[in-house]
Formats: sequence, C-alpha cells, structure tokens
Amino acid sequence: MKNQKVLAGVILCGLATASQAGTLTADYSFAITQGVSLSYGSVTSVNTAGINGIRTGGDTTLLPAAPYAFNTYCVEIGETIGGGSNTHANVTSLLGSTTALGGVFFDATRTMQIEKLWGTYFSTIGGDSNRSAAFQHAQWEISFDTDMNLGGAGTFTSSDGAASAIAQGFLDGISNGAATTRQSMVLL
Repeated sequence: MKNQKVLAGVILCGLATASQAGTLTADYSFAITQGVSLSYGSVTSVNTAGINGIRTGGDTTLLPAAPYAFNTYCVEIGETIGGGSNTHANVTSLLGSTTALGGVFFDATRTMQIEKLWGTYFSTIGGDSNRSAAFQHAQWEISFDTDMNLGGAGTFTSSDGAASAIAQGFLDGISNGAATTRQSMVLL
C-alpha cells in the first residue's frame, strides 16, 4: 500500500500554533454519515461522517500539489463543514498543533495514537457505517480524553451500541501494541 499523508481533521476556525504551513482549498463530499450519542460535558447526539476531499489549491507544502484526493474525519465535536469548496487558512503538522474550540494539544503521545488509528484501522472501514462511526469515536476519544476507554470516567464517553464496541477495539489495539502502522498526519 502506498504511504500518503492524510488529514486528521477539519476545523473551520483558526488554529493556535507556533508555525503555520500554508493554506489548503478543497472540494468536500460526505461518504458515510451516522448519528451517534456521546458525552463530552453533556450527553449529546451528533453526526459522524467520513469526508472525502480533493485538494484544488492553496499554498501548503505539507501535502502534494493539487489535485490531490484525501480522506478526513472531524477532530472538533460539533464543528461542521459544508460540502463543496472550502479554504483552510492553517494547515499544520499534527504534532505540536492545538485545536481552536476544544483546545486539544497534539503532544507526542496523542499524535502517535492518532497516527496508529489512521495507519492501522482506516483501511478497515470500507462502506460500513458502524465502522465509520467507530473510527470517528476513537479519534474523538484520543483527542479529548486520555484514558483510551469510551465507557470510562473520562471527559469523553460513549456507549452507542455497535459503533462504541468497535471503537473500543480500535483503542485497545492502540493501547496494547497490536496497532503498529503509523500514518503521517496534518491538521486543518
């Protein structure tokens, strides 16, 4: 399989980072959307969505020149992105980046966990809506919590049926060392 950089998430507001690596303009479409229940401060229902993008422009050197196809999932809970053309003013390497709304700092541990999630499990999603929702859950657990346990006492929890069970399997694989393939990531 060809190793490529993929996008860890889409954030529509600015990032607080020490270094900015340019802009990205892309056209987006949604692959698999599924409603889920979760708790992050309060119990809420949100949509998870696999997002397909085609880079159409921008000046970042972190990714290949346009046109460039990529896949992404949102890092921020509750942030939305519309289909069609969108421009992201800050494209940065995942390591050392901070999200705007949730204030998540991607230190070495959190970055490694996200890279292993993408490198080991993204290819297993296929067209399965439960696996897609599980992938999103696992990414949010890594981003907003530290216990790698969706049913734990942490700040992010979910018991949303099959999606949560699959996500917990992804997280367990990362925690116990079964997930070993890493994927380089950038953050929008």
